[in-house]
Amino acid sequence: MLRISVHEDTEPMAVLLEGRLSGDWVRELRDEWTRLRALRRDRIMVVILTGVSFVDAEGRRLLAEIYSAGCVLTGSGLFARDLIEKIENSGSPEAQVGAPQ
Repeated sequence: MLRISVHEDTEPMAVLLEGRLSGDWVRELRDEWTRLRALRRDRIMVVILTGVSFVDAEGRRLLAEIYSAGCVLTGSGLFARDLIEKIENSGSPEAQVGAPQ
């Protein structure tokens, strides 16, 4: 399950994700991202990942796409920080979070 909380009336616009970003929930976030892109225009959008506990490969690709579109990924905790760092540093939607190196 994934909870998506959108705060459209704040500056910056904020999207809070909590739970598991996988399977059908990736499609739900993609649908919401499509809607938010039209509202966003030149506004800054922050995606808060502190409450995310798991992200599958499709979810990582979507987060990388959101990041590539100029949104800020933020979060605390080891998982969120590792996920964000790998997306930011790789520039690739194929960032492997938690994979052995």
